[in-house]
Amino acid sequence: MKAICEREKLLHVFQTAASVVPTRSPKPILQNLKLELTSEAATLIGTDMEIGIRIDVPGFVIEQPGSVVLPISRFGSILRESSDEKLSLQSDGRKTMVRGDRSEFQLPSENPDEFPNVIAFEEKKYHELPAVFFREIVRRTVFATDNESKPLRIKRRVDRTCGRRHHRRGHRRTPTCTAGRPGKIGG
Repeated sequence: MKAICEREKLLHVFQTAASVVPTRSPKPILQNLKLELTSEAATLIGTDMEIGIRIDVPGFVIEQPGSVVLPISRFGSILRESSDEKLSLQSDGRKTMVRGDRSEFQLPSENPDEFPNVIAFEEKKYHELPAVFFREIVRRTVFATDNESKPLRIKRRVDRTCGRRHHRRGHRRTPTCTAGRPGKIGG
C-alpha cells in the first residue's frame, strides 16, 4: 500500500471516524481505524461492533492499492502535530511509514484482514437531513436513553409485626420509590 494524502483533509475525516472507535475493547484491533485504498478511492473504516462508519477520504493520490490498520492515538497525534501539507503513507504489512517534508514516523502495523468488515451503504432510496436539524432532533430525544433518569417505579413496603402485614383498618401502606422518596397511599 502506498499513497500521498493532504494532511488537513485526512485529519478532518480521521477525527470523525475516531469518534466511533472505543477507547477500551476486548479486541485490541477495534481500537484502530482501517484505511482501504482502491484504484478509485480511499476509505477510512471504524467500528465498535455496534456502530460502524465508512468515510471516503478526499485528497488521496493512490500509487499502490491496499489496506492498513492505523492506531488512533499515535496516528491522530501525527496528523494534528505535523505542519506538512502532504503526507506519504507506505505499508509493507509489518510497519507503516508516514513521511512528510520535514518529518518521518514509523508505526507498528496489524493485519488488516483481522479488522471487522463494515458493510457499505448502497441503497437507492434514502432520506437526507440537514446536520443542524438532525442534531436538534437527537438533542430533544436523548433523554430517552439517559441512564441517570430512570422511570420512577413504586414498590410497596410491607412492614411485618408478629408475622402479620399492616393492612388492617386504620393502618396506612407506605409506597417507596426506587429514587428513595417515600409517599403515602391511603388504605
